[in-house]
Amino acid sequence: MITAELKKKFDVLLGYYPADQRQAAVIPLLHLMQDTASGNYLTAESQQLVADYIGMPVSKVHEVVSFYTMLSEKPRGKNHMLVCHTLPCDLTGCSSVVSAIADKLHIHDGEVTKDGKFSMEEAECLARCGEGPVMQIGETVYTHLTAEKTAALIDELARKS
Repeated sequence: MITAELKKKFDVLLGYYPADQRQAAVIPLLHLMQDTASGNYLTAESQQLVADYIGMPVSKVHEVVSFYTMLSEKPRGKNHMLVCHTLPCDLTGCSSVVSAIADKLHIHDGEVTKDGKFSMEEAECLARCGEGPVMQIGETVYTHLTAEKTAALIDELARKS
């Protein structure tokens, strides 16, 4: 499952770490593995491959995967939407963002569209408390969202996908 191209990328990343601290590269390696996986998620097999590659117990790799929201053990859409639902975002209307996603894409928390282009997950905090409602897709954070802005963003992403 680790292709020659992926191995090259792994080795480049490992070059940034001292040889005796290869395990410190676990998160970037898991990101690479997830980004190249069909369904944009980490299977038990892919976690084992990363563990073996850096000489780390698979249980420790699994701990990392299960802790960080940017890593997933369930299939995700190409455009994975993390919607903050903590109190500050809730007070500014995150429920309208979630409703707009449900209305437009017919998905709810933890679901993926049939075509695999979108998925949505409610997140605990996206660290933009003064700019809510907030949603993150990939590395891009969208702030001060409304239902209308959310629907327009989905349309734009659908055209690009």
